[in-house]
Amino acid sequence: MALALLLATGWLLAFAVATHATEVIVKGLTQGSAILSIDGELSVLREGETRAGVTLISADNRGATLEIDGRRRTLGLDRSIAKTYRTPEPDRIARAGSAFLYRQKGEIPAGASSLLSVKLVDEQQASVVLGIEYVYAGDYGDDVFLSVATVDDGQQTDNAETAPVRLLKGKHYVELQVISSDKAPVVYSSDELEFTVHWNSNGERQGEILKRVLPFTKYWKKVRVR
Repeated sequence: MALALLLATGWLLAFAVATHATEVIVKGLTQGSAILSIDGELSVLREGETRAGVTLISADNRGATLEIDGRRRTLGLDRSIAKTYRTPEPDRIARAGSAFLYRQKGEIPAGASSLLSVKLVDEQQASVVLGIEYVYAGDYGDDVFLSVATVDDGQQTDNAETAPVRLLKGKHYVELQVISSDKAPVVYSSDELEFTVHWNSNGERQGEILKRVLPFTKYWKKVRVR
């Protein structure tokens, strides 16, 4: 049967598998089938079929759900990303599009605290550096901190960590590194970043002042120390 395919230059999914080291690129989609590049070899998989440790659970013209080492991930073909995707260098990830992940729209009310902008300053396989502009009204005192966590499938994870940054009263810019934690698997993914501003009392974390979740799809790979 002829397949009407949506072709793309590639949306990359990298997983560490117990018995395989598999790199999968979705090259085409149709109802019930997908063309995958698995470790550089093209394969047509139909729903339920497995090749090199990769099982196609379902597929349509919007995306494919794959299962690798017992974990499922749905990948969609985003043409704007696919057309600008470049193969990552060994120690760096190339991210297309604007470096800004977020920009505040409109005026901030007097006396309010807010994130004004978040931009991607640097990105490596195991870490990112974020440039964050904020305004803090000072109404919670001096022990106010900003922290960032990774989110995958709607759940906050402890796969990446960052040292909370103390916020100063007024408008300021800080750079914050998010890096793979010791608890993280060698390869893992996130689809959002969660920004939380909280206040402390006697060194203990208390209530949250504000929280913002931003889309940020990334496949992280920890750097092995020899």
